[in-house]
Amino acid sequence: MNEIFISYSKNDTKLTDLIRNDHLKEYPTWSMSDINVGQNYIEAIENKLKDCDSAILILSPYFFNSDFIMNKELPALLERNKDPDFKLMSILLNKCDKEDLDKLGPIQIFPSPSRPLTVDGKDWNHYFDRFRTEQLNHLTIEPNVVKNVLWDELKQQLEQDVRVPNPMRGSRNLI
Repeated sequence: MNEIFISYSKNDTKLTDLIRNDHLKEYPTWSMSDINVGQNYIEAIENKLKDCDSAILILSPYFFNSDFIMNKELPALLERNKDPDFKLMSILLNKCDKEDLDKLGPIQIFPSPSRPLTVDGKDWNHYFDRFRTEQLNHLTIEPNVVKNVLWDELKQQLEQDVRVPNPMRGSRNLI
C-alpha cells in the first residue's frame, strides 16, 4: 500500500498533525509537512498525488479558501477518485458552507456534512475509532519500517542542510 495522501490547509496543521500522530499512526501517511526545506513543494505534492492509493481531505473553511487546494489538489484527487481502486475520504473538521461541501460531489463526509468533529476527548476518540473501522479497515497495512540511513546519505543530507529525522526518537518526530 502506498501512503495515504492528506490534503489540508496549513491553518489546520496542528489538528491535522494530531489526527496523523494519534489516530492514523499505524497507517503510512504523507502530507505537506513531510516536505523538506528547499524542496520544490509543488513537484512533491504532484508526485504524491499521482502515487497515492487513497487520500483524506481535512475539511474546514480554510481548506475551501486555499487556492492551491481548490485549483491543484482537489481537482487531481476528484479525478483520481474515478478509479474504483482509489479511495477518497473526507473528515469535517469545522463547519463549512453547503456550497463548499457541494464542490466534493457525492463523496461521503465524515462524521456528517452537518456535524463537524468536536475536539473534546470522548467524542474525538469515538469518531476516530469509527473512522478507522468504517473507512480504513479495507486498506492493507504495511508496517512502518524505520530505514537505517547510510553514512553517505546522512552526510549528503547534512551538507545540503536538509532536516534529518531521528529514527531513534520513536513517535515524537524529533529532528
